[in-house]
Amino acid sequence: MNIDEFKKMLGESNKNDDTRYQYPYVELETVIENPDEYIIPACLPACRALWDKNIETFMVSNNDDEDLYVLLANVSAENISVLRELAQSDPRYFFDDFRNTLGIRVKGMTEDSMKELTALTEVFKIQDTVRFHSEKDFLESYKITGGELEIGEDGTIYRKPNPTFANATIQEALEKTGKSHLYVAEEGKIYESPMYLKWHQRYKQSLQDVVMTDISDIPSHKAM
Repeated sequence: MNIDEFKKMLGESNKNDDTRYQYPYVELETVIENPDEYIIPACLPACRALWDKNIETFMVSNNDDEDLYVLLANVSAENISVLRELAQSDPRYFFDDFRNTLGIRVKGMTEDSMKELTALTEVFKIQDTVRFHSEKDFLESYKITGGELEIGEDGTIYRKPNPTFANATIQEALEKTGKSHLYVAEEGKIYESPMYLKWHQRYKQSLQDVVMTDISDIPSHKAM
């Protein structure tokens, strides 16, 4: 199957009048809600595999590119270590400290290329999300809501604390901002959205699954 046949099989996404994928930057949540609008079919399986591991994608190749690639963002230290090590011997994994760019890539844009790109995701581990605010940061941000704008000596524009919220509590801030459902009290964290809270819960479940698997592998436990 050649490249033209491959694109036709995946929906003729290479038509000149196709306005999909022509976006400079879109928030990941928006992309995940409607991936067919933002990601070419050849990159979608790899992206889905990464999202299932709570790994954020930042940018992917387009139909006018010769090769397939996926850039990653907010990658855990564990997965960065894996990527950095593989990049030393396998050019399909890349890690650029200077440009702060990391991701996966394969040659060509065929059905085999799509499968190869997806296979590269298998080395990564599920990770926790960093999309949250601490109680302290969240409350400080709330207290400057509606505060006067001020220009610092270095030209930076910032908001002064709003006297109205000087004595606000974290509970009040959560209620007023409608973020109570994103608050995990025992962790002191407020997640950015339901999606990222779900990612965190999925990560915690994966840890529990590992523990249960380890327990079931203990000989004495099996004997019981």
